[in-house]
Amino acid sequence: MLRKLTVIAVAAALTGGAFASTGRPASAQSAPSSSVTAGFTTFLSDVLAGRVPPNISSTLKTQSSQLISGVRTTFASLGTFRRLEFVREDTLQGYHRYHYRAVFDKGSRSVAFVTDANGTILGFLANQPSASPG
Repeated sequence: MLRKLTVIAVAAALTGGAFASTGRPASAQSAPSSSVTAGFTTFLSDVLAGRVPPNISSTLKTQSSQLISGVRTTFASLGTFRRLEFVREDTLQGYHRYHYRAVFDKGSRSVAFVTDANGTILGFLANQPSASPG
């Protein structure tokens, strides 16, 4: 199950698939600011390096060892992390879920970051690998 979906510390209210679309097709959505993507890149890079990332919720901080272990295991076969590519964004009740494609040397994986209105990362989701390497 870890290989199919890694879900780390997303509040129960957020995991029910109740995110509303922003109303724009994914192709019409503009990417978030470069600082948002840079923050998510730092988060993923830190976790893959075995470090607790900055700007995460207290819940994630208490679960950091599980977060680091789960993410490192999930992405181990994909090689070196290269970049994030924006896909789309969902919102609901002040929470944002940013969908990206994480590109590695040996493939890629769909990921999502859940944040509050202040940009604090509340959760991280990693889905099945994409079919082709980046």
